[in-house]
Formats: sequence, structure tokens, C-alpha cells
Amino acid sequence: MWLYLLLVLPALTAYLLNSEMSRTSRLFVWAGTVVLTCWLMPIGSRDYTTYLRDFIDIGQVGFLEAVGQDPLYGGAVWLFSNFGVSGEVFYAAFSALGLWIKLGALCRLSGNKTIVILLYVASYFFLHDFTQIRAGLAIGIWMYALSNIEKDRRRYYLLTALASLIHVQAAIGFLVPGILYMTRSRRGRLIFSGFVALIVALAATSIFDELGYAVLAAIPDPRTAIYLKLAAEGIWDRPNPYSFLSMLALATSLIGLHFRRCEVVEDEAVMTRYGVSDAVFCALLLGVCALTVLSSVSVAAFRISEHFFALLPLGVWLASLRSSSQKIAHIVLLLLAGMFSFLFIFYSPYLLDPSIGAE
Repeated sequence: MWLYLLLVLPALTAYLLNSEMSRTSRLFVWAGTVVLTCWLMPIGSRDYTTYLRDFIDIGQVGFLEAVGQDPLYGGAVWLFSNFGVSGEVFYAAFSALGLWIKLGALCRLSGNKTIVILLYVASYFFLHDFTQIRAGLAIGIWMYALSNIEKDRRRYYLLTALASLIHVQAAIGFLVPGILYMTRSRRGRLIFSGFVALIVALAATSIFDELGYAVLAAIPDPRTAIYLKLAAEGIWDRPNPYSFLSMLALATSLIGLHFRRCEVVEDEAVMTRYGVSDAVFCALLLGVCALTVLSSVSVAAFRISEHFFALLPLGVWLASLRSSSQKIAHIVLLLLAGMFSFLFIFYSPYLLDPSIGAE
């Protein structure tokens, strides 16, 4: 499994050279990571063979049937498959595009901070861009949309809709502007935080089981029927609503929403006080809620929560700006990067052992 640590090297090199991510640095990180991904994905991604099989299957059906689910994704697969492009080439390009968009989004959201890129590549990169290729691109587009949520709300909605055409889970992003509006005031932040705390407190019970089933059954997507069937058969274990990542997302969001500094550097004003940073924290809390409310349907709970938890590396950095000691905060961030790498490479079953091709 140590082989996968190579994927972190481009971002780590860029971080060691400069704290600011220039266009050249971003291109270097992207190109280096893409090359390593194309080499390791076929032997490390547990979903890679499924993607290749789906690529062939979608190419053999009619065009209207192909675009019936996730129209933009299904249409792209159908077109490239029927034009003779191989699944290997298609998904290499698909993953590369998703990573490029995410790097751009994270740079916009963080003010080009290299530490945020390092944190991301050390963690959710493996889940979204390496194993969940389609979700990775949808999340990247939604992240880019999030950078426009304050200045251009119309663009946010359009980009979120675009992401939803690739993966339907991105449609949950439409909830964020309403919650962001609610949390403008101190009272609104307290009410929303209290609501999330109540949901988390009740996570150990089965009180949300029927609600989770009802919500998913109402979604007009054939995959939800599969999710419900898997839940009924008990194939997937229920998610742990008190997992390290969930609790870290909860703590990060509460710190970000309620501990606000008066002294704000000019180019970080929007980030450290209101707007985009609050949207990130609200989205993370939605991920915490999804993991709890939908826990009876494990696949859906994991898929939807991971959509929002992809913002955790950025959220941790934003919350660290509230610290009175930036030097200590920076050390903590580097320790988190190492912990993320351990969790996603050695501890969690997201990647296959490259030597034996199994978890």
C-alpha cells in the first residue's frame, strides 16, 4: 500500500517550494498526479473494472436510454464509446478533467494556498478522483460553483445543475444557499447548529430509518431502488455517524460558524468572516446530517455524505484561520494531512492492495 503515497508527492513538492499555488505549480501538481493516477488506477481502484464494464454496456444501448440517468455523463460515455474510444482512455481523461477542475476550485476557495491542495490530495482525492471517478467530476464542478455562491448566485445554480447532470447527488447542493441565508445572523447560526446537534444526538437510535427510506423512495432515479434493495438485504453495514471524519466535520463547522475573528486580512475578508467560508461549513454540516438521517440506507448515506465531506480539507484550513497562533495551526494541518493519508491508504478499504489486487 505504500506505493500509493507516490500520489501525494507532486502536491507535497509544490508545498515545500512555496506556500502560494501559482499557475505553474498547479499545472505541475495536476500533470504529475494525473500520470501517477493513470498508472495506479487500474491496479488500485476497486471500481475501475465496473466503470469499464458500464462503458461498454452504455455504448450498446440507444442514445435516449443512455441519457436517461445522469444525462451529461451517460451521453458522453455513449458518444465516445460509439466513436471507438476505449474505456481506459475515456476514464483517464475523465479523471484528469475532474482533478483539474478541483484544483482550480480549491485555489479559488482558499486564495491559492498550497497547504489546502496538499490536504485534499492526501485525503479525498483517493475516494473521488481515484475510485469514484464520475462523482469526482461532479463534486469538482460543484466546488467551483461554491466559489461563486456569494458574488454570482445564478452561476452557482447553473454549475450545480451541470454537476447534477453528471451525478444526481450534486443536486443536494441546491440546499446550501437557503441554509447560508438562514445562518447570516447569530441566531440563525445557533438554530441551525442546534438542529444538527439534535440529529447527531439521535443518531444512535433508529428514529430516522423510515424517514431515510421515504426520502430516497421519492427520488426519481433507478439507482435508489438498488440502494433500498441493498439496505433491505443488509449487504452494507450501517455507517458510523460518530466516525472520526464525521466528528471532525462537525467540530470544524461549529468552530468556523461560531468563532469569528474581528481582525481580517483584506484578501481573506470574505473567507474568514462570511460568505463562501460559511457556505463550506454549512455544506459540511449537511454531510453530517446525511450520514445520520440516511444511515438505514448505507450506500446512499455514504454517497451523499462524501459529496459534502470532500470539502473537509478546505474547511479545516478555513477554521484554522480563527486560531490565534497560525504557526501552531499550520503544524496541526500538516499532522492532519498525514492522518488523512493513513486513513485513506492503510485503514479504510477504498484502495486495493496493488500487489494482490484485493482489499
